[in-house]
Amino acid sequence: DGSAMIRTGARWVPADKTGLAGIFGGTMRTGGTTSKTGDQLDEALESIAAHVETSVGTSSASASFGAQRGDVDKVLAIFADVLMHPEFRQDKIDLAKVQTRTAISRRNDDPEGIVSREFRKVVYGADSPYAAQAEAWTVDAVTRADLQAFYERYYHPNNIMLGVRGDFNAEEMKGKIEKAFADWKPAKLNLPPVPQIDPGLRPSITLIKKEDVNQTNIRVGQIAGRYDDPDFFSVSVMANVLCEGGFSSRITQHVRSKMGLAYEAGGSWSAAYDHAGIFAVAVGTKSETTEKAIEAVMNEIRD
Repeated sequence: DGSAMIRTGARWVPADKTGLAGIFGGTMRTGGTTSKTGDQLDEALESIAAHVETSVGTSSASASFGAQRGDVDKVLAIFADVLMHPEFRQDKIDLAKVQTRTAISRRNDDPEGIVSREFRKVVYGADSPYAAQAEAWTVDAVTRADLQAFYERYYHPNNIMLGVRGDFNAEEMKGKIEKAFADWKPAKLNLPPVPQIDPGLRPSITLIKKEDVNQTNIRVGQIAGRYDDPDFFSVSVMANVLCEGGFSSRITQHVRSKMGLAYEAGGSWSAAYDHAGIFAVAVGTKSETTEKAIEAVMNEIRD
C-alpha cells in the first residue's frame, strides 16, 4: 500500500469555484492519463485486484494505491502515471459535475447534514473557506482549464510526501519509486498563505426551521484547537470524558441514558495541524424536549 499527501486543499479554491476540489479529486483518477483513459485504468487494475485512488480534502490532497506483492511494478507505474500525467477528460468532468449538482439538490433532505453544514458556518464564519459550500452556479463555473491550473500549481514532487508499507525490501522499493518518478522534476512553489480563522466567536443561538420532521438536531460548541496547543492532551482527555467516550461519556450517560432526552448524544473535540478545529456536542431529541435537552447539555459542559 502506498499513500501520497499533497500540500493543497479545498481551502485554496476561490469562493466562486467552490466544488472544484471535489471534482478535481475524482476526475484526476477517472479522467485517466495522457496515455490511458480512466476506463482503461479501471480494467487494468481490476484484472489484478489492485486500486489507485485520488481525492482532495479541506487542507490536503491524497493519492493512494494497493496491490498484491507480485503486481507492485504494474500498479506503481499506473500510480506514477496518474500523479504525473492526469488528462482530466471532459466527459468525466461533466459526469462529476452532474453528480455534484445532484448531491446539492438533495442535501436538505437530511437533517443531520443540514445542522452539521450550518454549524460550521456559525463557528468559522459564513465566508470562511473552512465552511465553504458548493452551489450549482459555482460547480457550473468550474472548467477543465481550472482543473489543469490547480494541478500545475500544486502537484510537484517537492510538494508531496509519499509513504509505502508492505512486504518488500526497503532499498528495492526505494529504487522502484525513484525509477517510476524519475522524469518528474521539482518546480518553484508559489503556495498561498494558510487562511486564518477569526477567533472572535460571539455567543449565538441559530435556528434552522424544517417543517417535515418531528425531531430536533442540536449542536453546541465552539472553535477548538490545533495539534501544537499546549493543552492538546488535557483537552483530549476532557473531550473523551465529556462526549467522545461512547456510553461511558457524561453526555451519553446523563442526557441519553439517565434522562432519556436523546436517541443519540455525543460529540468531539477536533484539531488540525495549522488551523483550529471544532468542538461540538451533538444531540438528537424529540421536538417537545428540545429545551430540556439543550439545558442538559449546557449543564454537563459547565460541570
